[in-house]
Amino acid sequence: MKVLTPELWLHSSLSGQHTAAALGTRELDLALARRSALVINSIESYLVLLGDVLTGFDDQAGIVQELDLDPDNDDVLWSDAVALDDVEYDSSRVFRHRGGRHFDTATGSVQSFDTTKLADFSWRPMNERPITTKNMRHHIETHGVIVANYEGELTIRYQIVELTLEELGYINSSRR
Repeated sequence: MKVLTPELWLHSSLSGQHTAAALGTRELDLALARRSALVINSIESYLVLLGDVLTGFDDQAGIVQELDLDPDNDDVLWSDAVALDDVEYDSSRVFRHRGGRHFDTATGSVQSFDTTKLADFSWRPMNERPITTKNMRHHIETHGVIVANYEGELTIRYQIVELTLEELGYINSSRR
C-alpha cells in the first residue's frame, strides 16, 4: 500500500423538516482511480433534533446516522427493521451514531444523547483502518412524530492509497 495524498477531509450534511419518520441518504463519490482506495483516519459526527410544537405536547423521537462503505446499501439499521435483540453482521457499516430525545417544548426539551461522536482510527496501522475501493454512503434516519427539524453531519478524514493487485483482490473479496 503506497500513500498518495496527505490527510484530506470530506464533509457531508443531511437535514430536513418532517413530522413523521424520514430517511435521507447520499452517495459520496470520490472518483477513485483504478487500484486506488480510500483509507479512513477518523470520522466525526454531529446530530441534532428539534421539536415542532409549542403547546407542551411531549413525545419521544430518535435519530441515527451511519457511514456505509457499500454504496448499494440505501437503508439504515434501525429497530423497525432490525429487532433490538438481534445481532446484525455488516462489515461495510463502519460508523454509527444513534440518539433519542424526549420533547416537552412548553418547559424545555431534554437531550438524552451526545450530539457529537468521534471514531479515531489514526492510532492503528494503515492496513487495519477502514478501507474502500468504492464510493461510500451517508445515511440518516429519524423516528418520531414531532421531529420538525433534524440535521446530521459527518466529517471524514482520509488518505488515498495505491494498492497492489494482491491487496486489491483481498479487499474486493472481503466485501462479498
